Amino acid sequence: MEQGRRARIPIDQLAFGTGLAVGTAVLVAFGLADLWRTSLGQSDFAGFWAGPRAVLDGVNPYDAARFSDVVQKYGTQDTEPVYGYPPWDLVLLLPFALLPVRAAAAVWTGLGLAVAIYGLGTLLRREVPGIPTVHFLAGLALFASQPAVITLYSGQWGFFLTGMLALSLRWQRDGQSTRAGLAAVAMVTKPQLFVFAAWAMAGTALVRRQWAFVVAAGIGGSALVGLPWLAFPDWLSGFLKYIAPSRASDPPRSVTVATPLVELFGPGGLWLTLPIIAVVLILALQFQPSSDTWPAVWLAASVALTTYSWSYDHIVLVVPLVLAMGAAKARRHALTIGLLGFSALLVEAILLYQLTAVRGSQSLNVVVPLTIFAVVAAGLWSQRTTGTADKVESVESSVNG
Repeated sequence: MEQGRRARIPIDQLAFGTGLAVGTAVLVAFGLADLWRTSLGQSDFAGFWAGPRAVLDGVNPYDAARFSDVVQKYGTQDTEPVYGYPPWDLVLLLPFALLPVRAAAAVWTGLGLAVAIYGLGTLLRREVPGIPTVHFLAGLALFASQPAVITLYSGQWGFFLTGMLALSLRWQRDGQSTRAGLAAVAMVTKPQLFVFAAWAMAGTALVRRQWAFVVAAGIGGSALVGLPWLAFPDWLSGFLKYIAPSRASDPPRSVTVATPLVELFGPGGLWLTLPIIAVVLILALQFQPSSDTWPAVWLAASVALTTYSWSYDHIVLVVPLVLAMGAAKARRHALTIGLLGFSALLVEAILLYQLTAVRGSQSLNVVVPLTIFAVVAAGLWSQRTTGTADKVESVESSVNG
């Protein structure tokens, strides 16, 4: 069986590489690569870059009286009076501020793609060997899905988060707990996306007695958050005064469960989110922390139930799809999960996003993470009360025979 697996791996890698190549061709053919080049100076990344650049210029980025001068000086994204992100994001991006903004954006994009390709590629090879179709679709989704395209030209965190999350989960499953815990610290860059995911990963670590994961993630996360907070103790007051009101406005503007319901029914629509949230949580709680199904279901639920996100954040959903395929009890189940899940990213997300210009809102794209949660939960439902699932590769011989 090991010999057969080694023989198949190059085919999987070729399929993944082909998906990436086709995705690149799509970006070029539709002019999206040119859009990326022309938007570098005004991208979200340019807004990220302005904060650490202000620090290098001796300006407190959370001082509304002075931060606007830095934005005007460098001509970066001008959306808020103070730096719109927490100080730990600022510290992580500090090395990029040593470069001019356009060069920094190019390096940021290249590194993000490299981390995503490596992390997702290795997770795919571990979880679903011998199914080249889903390797191809994963590569295609990583470059050419609607969330990937928006991540690319906006300069958002999605590629880094996808890669680091994939590496963390792969290392956790391989028993490399310290590495896994340190990689999981990346989730603090967008904590609202990973509330349930972090809880689920910690739960798995505790059940499996992976104490090093808990210690590494706890110490690493505390240091990353705490030390920059000490350096900028006033950041939260500026954030609450200038940033939070615009991002938590009534009605909400981002891609969450609440947004389309408020658009349809007014403020009363917020109450309609409660049964949806309850159903997702109740379904997810049917799975066992000791099972490989647990992190797949909870990561999908975490993105679906976030309190603030945009459609570009959905790129991280490739990770729970890979986990779900790996946890499936048979090859055909894994393939079904992959086909349905990647269709949501590659087809459904694009169709829903086309309504953005008409509606003036991309809120309907919340259907994508809800769809992927449904695919993952339904695909693994028969295994919800079992322990660790058999891997796809361990049952292939019986399925194919």
